[in-house]
Amino acid sequence: MKKNLTLVAVIISVLITAASTFAQEFTSETSDQTDLAKFGIGLHVEQFRINELMSSNFVPVNKILFTISPSNKFRLEPAIGYTKAKETNKDDFSSYETTQSGMFFGIGGFGMYQAGKTNLYFGLRLEYGTINDEYTTTDNSGNSFFRTNKTKRFMVGPAVGAEFFFGKHFSFGGEVALKNYSATTERTDTNNPTPDPDQENKSNFFSTETGLLLRFYF
Repeated sequence: MKKNLTLVAVIISVLITAASTFAQEFTSETSDQTDLAKFGIGLHVEQFRINELMSSNFVPVNKILFTISPSNKFRLEPAIGYTKAKETNKDDFSSYETTQSGMFFGIGGFGMYQAGKTNLYFGLRLEYGTINDEYTTTDNSGNSFFRTNKTKRFMVGPAVGAEFFFGKHFSFGGEVALKNYSATTERTDTNNPTPDPDQENKSNFFSTETGLLLRFYF
């Protein structure tokens, strides 16, 4: 956790220093150089988070962002992401197959401020996701046992970031966020194929997160 907080502090310091530098360097530029395009598409590349070691409900996924900026002061940013991983193992007695998949939908709303070629933004991100963990074991006699964990997850939290424009159509930036996750998991298996409300597992946790963002504007 200390390492994570130190990384966040460093990133925030870099963003503040960069914003100050860019503001001094580009104050003489004309206003049309800071005008933002109305629409863009980007990639949010997730960084390592401590929760990946703590909870199977926490599935990191890179997301596609759709940037909508009706003015230089406000931005909406819908997001979508998908992940799937499959692993198969076999020993002398059984074979094992594990599949994990997740679908995520989100939206962010941000206020913005321009300093030369740098755009600073701050606001809130929300996300809803479904995560499926499927486990199947088959013995040498052909008998199978399955178990499925289906998780519904909601996230909300403040975010702050900065992007630097290389021309009018491309930007590169970083983001820091403090997010609260709440998740509910239902379990079914061979002996209990119907979800049992009494077997639901609920969890709630906070995560300080960082990400890199690449955007292309039309």
